[in-house]
Amino acid sequence: MASLVNESGAALMNKFTPPARDYSLEYLTIEALEDGCVVSIRNKNCNTLPTFYYSTDGGTTWSSVTAVKSSTVNTATIDTGETVIFKCTQNSLDTDWDAYNGFQCSKDYKVYGNAMSLIYGDNFTSNSEFASGSTYNLCALFREDTHLTDASNLVLPALTATKDCYNGMFRGCTNLATAPKLPATTLVNNCYASMFEGCVNLEEAPELPAISLTSKCYHRMFCMNRNNKITTPKMTKSPILRAATLATSCYEEMFKGNGNLVEVTCLATNRSATNSTLNWLLNCSDTGTFKKAASMSSWPSGTSGIPSGWTIEDYSE
Repeated sequence: MASLVNESGAALMNKFTPPARDYSLEYLTIEALEDGCVVSIRNKNCNTLPTFYYSTDGGTTWSSVTAVKSSTVNTATIDTGETVIFKCTQNSLDTDWDAYNGFQCSKDYKVYGNAMSLIYGDNFTSNSEFASGSTYNLCALFREDTHLTDASNLVLPALTATKDCYNGMFRGCTNLATAPKLPATTLVNNCYASMFEGCVNLEEAPELPAISLTSKCYHRMFCMNRNNKITTPKMTKSPILRAATLATSCYEEMFKGNGNLVEVTCLATNRSATNSTLNWLLNCSDTGTFKKAASMSSWPSGTSGIPSGWTIEDYSE
């Protein structure tokens, strides 16, 4: 009898437990965390002027706004819990790491849903990869927006990166606490460069599953300050860096300036590529733990290798 009761209880639990929300099926969504949040499109020095479509009623009705060079154009004003969804059909929203279109909000907010709705419009659910040969696709999309706090459910589905596709995407988002998943396993030059640069409130680095690296793929990805050691960053551990063979400047200045970084795991066994770890731990903590591949014995001492005050351990799963 007890078995039947347990089975019935499990059945009832399954019946009333809602399925996990699939954010990949949702348009890119901005949700206000404060009243009076003005959601805008910001253009910085970019000659590409895409037309964005947005909806405040879940897609029943759509309005449009076209980016204006070197200007900020407002879309909607929303209160706490209200949302704006976006779509656009533009292979690349930007032309350079410092010439881009992106979002800017006047109050705190979170972002979720599938970023490909900015590339493929209504067809985003059937297109999970960037167009071959495209560049700067979502570069700097939220750059320097200090009101963004949560991007944990933003979906970046591409398994193959393109050149500079996420370069500086959250650079300067000083209040961002949570990052999206980064599933790409095929990398291209500069694809994640400066993606979280200056994100001092980022609590945990996303996993980096790629094991084949390219030039500057993670250059300054988690750099917190280019010139000084700062002790405010919340991220204390690196992601596990699983690539055995490093590429030119792949980890250059990757964690520079993070005075609270006290644990790094890097499984490289070949770091002969030029500047592969140049100043990657410059101005980080004076003490910490470095976990390395057991077979790797040629790490140099110093901020381009293992800081001299750090303890060295062999990594094990």
